[in-house]
Amino acid sequence: MAKYSLPILMYHHINNHTRNLVTISPGDFEKQIAYLAHKGYKTLNMAEALAYLRGGRPLHGREVLLTFDDGFLDNWVYAYPILHRYGLKAVLFLVTGFVEIDGAPRPHLGQVWQRKIEHRQLPIIPQHNDFDYKSVRIDRNSGCYVRWSELVQMQADGAFDIQAHGHFHGEYFCADKIVGFNTNANNRLALVTDGDCRPGIPVYEKKPALVQTRYFDDLRLRDHLAVYVSEHGGSNFFTRPKKDWEQELYRQSEEFIRQYGLQGTWEKMEDYERRVQEDLAVCRQAIEKNLKKPCLSIAWPWGGYNNRLIKLARELGYQAAFTTERGANSPGCDLLSLKRCVVKKGNLNWFTRQLFIYSRPQLSKAYLKVRGKI
Repeated sequence: MAKYSLPILMYHHINNHTRNLVTISPGDFEKQIAYLAHKGYKTLNMAEALAYLRGGRPLHGREVLLTFDDGFLDNWVYAYPILHRYGLKAVLFLVTGFVEIDGAPRPHLGQVWQRKIEHRQLPIIPQHNDFDYKSVRIDRNSGCYVRWSELVQMQADGAFDIQAHGHFHGEYFCADKIVGFNTNANNRLALVTDGDCRPGIPVYEKKPALVQTRYFDDLRLRDHLAVYVSEHGGSNFFTRPKKDWEQELYRQSEEFIRQYGLQGTWEKMEDYERRVQEDLAVCRQAIEKNLKKPCLSIAWPWGGYNNRLIKLARELGYQAAFTTERGANSPGCDLLSLKRCVVKKGNLNWFTRQLFIYSRPQLSKAYLKVRGKI
């Protein structure tokens, strides 16, 4: 076993919203980046990371791959200038379907440091749940995600290497078992139901869209439950205790199915494979066309993958794929199921411990075993 492994860290948001999901503050992020720079860590782009993992270059325990998922606007406003300030770099896994309608690059923190603008002139960063809501509407000018002009500059400055994270990045129903009902609070449901968010419609088991054939639910049952809720109080229908209104809708569903049957259908395997191939290909082509660079890798949307998906990605020319699973990445490991450690805390002591653990394969294996992760 190699003495050292490559720690791969996963970020999402860098902004000042406290207690938001997968978010750390610009101040905490800068402390982490300053630590890497002060300690002489080498941050990698994708080609460099693959060279290490293929065993072409020896690891010395001071290499790290920083990754960002999705392509949120705050990656441009805060993460990019901080990386650029310290001369370090990261990989950005981009959801190409969410890239905003192009325009001039917006202001970023580096321009505040240069006294070209005031801090109040920086773009307003939405809360994490607002990102979800606006992405559901596929609003290509929502102020939530990066623009191609910004991506071009981030890559030209060497701060970000742009790679793939899929084009759609959503979930689909995968079974005919009802697990709940929409209360108009589950905004991401629109990605599953082709825009239908009516209160009362059934919610079925879901999985990431790329890993499972899709279940197309019975639209008659949707209509029946939506009309029932509308005629029995609308939004007030859900002001009662959850167990009461939920039992009522389950009862309505069972009576409908008993009387009319359930006419949901499943996506054919050939249609599933065609859909997946198109998503992976469109994402890669958009990156290569707009950024004039090869797209070598993909981070699996939602962290979901299987052997069939790996096979399709390999056939399309992807050389590496990244999961959301924790673990060490040693030279010679499987490049299509690389492990990452999600950065959930700004605490510098926690950060340095993760670097130490995941740069040592035997230690990381023991650590994950103690934590029940393997």
